[in-house]
Amino acid sequence: MNLFRKEVAGIPRQVGESVSLNGDAIRSRQRKPETESYGPCPKCGQPVIRKGKFWQCSTNKREKQSDGTWQTVGGCGWKLYQTICGKTLTDPMVRTLLEKRRIHVNGFLSKAGKKFSVDLIADYERGSKLDFDE
Repeated sequence: MNLFRKEVAGIPRQVGESVSLNGDAIRSRQRKPETESYGPCPKCGQPVIRKGKFWQCSTNKREKQSDGTWQTVGGCGWKLYQTICGKTLTDPMVRTLLEKRRIHVNGFLSKAGKKFSVDLIADYERGSKLDFDE
């Protein structure tokens, strides 16, 4: 039993050594680089990158204000949110949208709770807009 306790007591040290040796490799595999381009910005043509739950122009710079809010202080300001009308956009959808400027999407949810399909257009000012004309 003492031998077992001695072995178990050494596990945290071994794990710590393993993580310090391999930690950088593990972290690099888990995170996507922030500079991965999804396509050209519809507003200025610079690369679009992903920042959490939205995609934005790589030129955008934001600073935290003294009142706790964030303000855009540089760049063109173009941004596309991940969820639109209850539909979550995926990375391949955004790549196609930025490449072709238009994609057909199924599964949007209206305020009344009904599903609908419509074309999503990369918009210069608002990030995206729904095109009901077709």
